[in-house]
Amino acid sequence: MLAYQLKIEMKELPTVWRRVIVPCRISFEMLHYVIQHVMGWQSYHLYEFSSSDDPTCYTNDLEGIDQYEYLRENPDRVRDRWDEQTLAHPAVLASSVQMDPILIRAKTLDYLYDFGDHWEVTVTLEEMLEDYPNSFAVCTGGKEPAPPEDVGGTGGYMDFLEAWHNPAHEEHAHMVAWGESQGFTGRFDRERVNQFLQYKLPLGTRDLEQLAEECNRSLLPFTEAIAFNPALRPDKAKEVHLVQYMLGFLQIIDERGPLKATAKGNLPAKLVMELFAQGYDYLYAPFRARSVRKEDDAWFLGELHALGRSAGLIKKHKGEISLTKKGRKVLQASPAETYLRLLRDYVFTYNMGFRKDYEVLPSWLINYLIGLLARYGSVERESKFYSEKLVRIYPLLLKDHESEREQETFDYAIFRWVMEQFLAEFGLVETRRVRDEGRWGGKQFVRKTEFFDQVLITW
Repeated sequence: MLAYQLKIEMKELPTVWRRVIVPCRISFEMLHYVIQHVMGWQSYHLYEFSSSDDPTCYTNDLEGIDQYEYLRENPDRVRDRWDEQTLAHPAVLASSVQMDPILIRAKTLDYLYDFGDHWEVTVTLEEMLEDYPNSFAVCTGGKEPAPPEDVGGTGGYMDFLEAWHNPAHEEHAHMVAWGESQGFTGRFDRERVNQFLQYKLPLGTRDLEQLAEECNRSLLPFTEAIAFNPALRPDKAKEVHLVQYMLGFLQIIDERGPLKATAKGNLPAKLVMELFAQGYDYLYAPFRARSVRKEDDAWFLGELHALGRSAGLIKKHKGEISLTKKGRKVLQASPAETYLRLLRDYVFTYNMGFRKDYEVLPSWLINYLIGLLARYGSVERESKFYSEKLVRIYPLLLKDHESEREQETFDYAIFRWVMEQFLAEFGLVETRRVRDEGRWGGKQFVRKTEFFDQVLITW
């Protein structure tokens, strides 16, 4: 594989530099993530790439892109020099453009990260390498730590370093604590950087590698040493309860469909009763229905149907239920790919608390929960151990922090809707209930499974 050796240097802090090899045919967005990892930043802010021979910038600034497109389509609305400057610099979505032709032509790229702290970085093409063996970037050298996030630009960083290095400084203890909270260690750790590049940022073209990289960004903390495994075994993924039943469900719709939907758009009652009799139910269910006559009675089947619809695998058209092209592709895909697709879609396109008309846990907090399970889940603990930590991370999960009843209700909701009916269904945790007469809902216990450590790599 063709690859590029790049030197990455901070303009105002030239002693901070990295040398890195990146595979060819990656987008500017992926180059951004490479830079973030080698510098130890956290991808909190807006960024843009540009070159001296072209006014175009490649960015994640969606408002800036919209503003440029608006002025391009409505040149009569240009009012001042700011509008003129916007129009003179075409803004393109960084994820939509491969870096190769621009990098090869210009040899040097300008990268601006954090429009507030305004970190200017030069990316220089030093060499083109043939037969690169890796599908991920590798850092081969570097000097000095990069500034922590939100330190206040170059001036703020100088003040921070003065306090950091001087134990007698009145702000020393505070700055050391704050720096550590930002991941600042005072040194450049190339080995750790390369672990992050290999595991957090697989840049291969295989669907599983691309899905793993997407799930790393969307479902895991950016700077935590945990990543989805791009070598997840398909046979293990196929055994997972939700994957097994979803694939069976899709196969039945494909073979028997299109199915005539009910007036409410649900599955035919006869099929619902048949599938429920075959065992289509939650892996962990607090109680099991004795009589099922329609989809509303069979919650697990309703969840498969709703997830399939929201993920674009199943469609209802003119009163008939059938698979989409995407749904048929899933039946032909590796179960490992299907596992990661369903996990991603369950969090981001399907409301896991839909029967309660609200999300029990906002999707952006799932990454913290998975990180907590990776850290503490080897030992069985009460589920409230995790729900209490989530509340400390985001206190607004509770309206009344003084109410013991509200905390217990939230604890139970996390256990039932997130632990039992989400993470357990994906094979990531095992749950256990214990009756306790003195406590509403009893006690609930959870621990991570062996499969958790096959799905997720920690280092």
